[in-house]
Amino acid sequence: MRHEKLIEKHLGINTPDWIKEKVNNAIDEVLGYNLKKSEEFTPQIKYHPNGNVWIKGQENSKVQEEGLWEFFYENGNIEWRGTYKEGKMDGIAGWFYPNGNISWRTPFKEGKRDGIEEKFFENGNIQRRTPYKEGKIDGIEEWFDEQGNIIRTRHWKDGKLIEETKPELTPHIEYYSNGNVCIKGQKNSKGQREGLWEWFYENGNISWRTPFKEGKMDGIEEGFYSNGNISWRTPFKVDKIDGTQKFYDEQGNIVETRLWKNGKLIEETKPEPQPDPQLIDSMAMRYTHDFGFLDEKHKESIRTTMKQLWEEVVGLGFYKPKLK
Repeated sequence: MRHEKLIEKHLGINTPDWIKEKVNNAIDEVLGYNLKKSEEFTPQIKYHPNGNVWIKGQENSKVQEEGLWEFFYENGNIEWRGTYKEGKMDGIAGWFYPNGNISWRTPFKEGKRDGIEEKFFENGNIQRRTPYKEGKIDGIEEWFDEQGNIIRTRHWKDGKLIEETKPELTPHIEYYSNGNVCIKGQKNSKGQREGLWEWFYENGNISWRTPFKEGKMDGIEEGFYSNGNISWRTPFKVDKIDGTQKFYDEQGNIVETRLWKNGKLIEETKPEPQPDPQLIDSMAMRYTHDFGFLDEKHKESIRTTMKQLWEEVVGLGFYKPKLK
């Protein structure tokens, strides 16, 4: 009895034989095995330790695989499905990821690959298309990245590689777990970064951007605070800092500059501190209580005076405290 172990597992070893026979026949019907219709084919079935079907198929009178054969993961999901004709694969065979998505799809004819074979990423996007003719690669093979862009093509003839080409620029993008873009750029045919690359904070705001030329930084790199304001600007020339590098506070004021030449620091300067505009206006209100009612020309004149007083207080004016 083909399914005796399965029946005893679920109904018990003391189940009467006549009940076992009925259940066994019912299972045959569910699985598509009808021995009365064709005594020529013998069903074949194996199980995982948990009782789920592992392999299901049938053999002809010559003990050759015949018709549909299937392999299953232990959780019951399909792993592989293909058809046979007198022991040779014939028709479309498919391999599947554990999540149920297609992994490979391959056409067979008399046991040999014949037609367009397709390989897929686990997310379902196409990864590769390969043309076969009588078991040999023949034609244009295409490779894709996970975003669906062609990253490589190969020309085959009778199983021999004739030519391989790659597009000039291939987009590259990575994501955070929340779906927002993490890195965005493009690569050249050598796999090197090319053009503008951008990195982002997880909230979607830009973090920094860098221009590349043949994999080397070349141009003005910019960094940003999480609120979107500029944090630094750095000039690169063939992967080396070259020019004036500037650093900013979160309000956009320059707080430091550095002069570089061919990757070497030449000079570093820090601009004199500037007073908070709100402090200057507060000092102006104390200086003249009708400050808020004055026209803008008079306000600016008073602000200039208040700034000069502030410079004297912090030691930036004419008075220089003597050091003891």
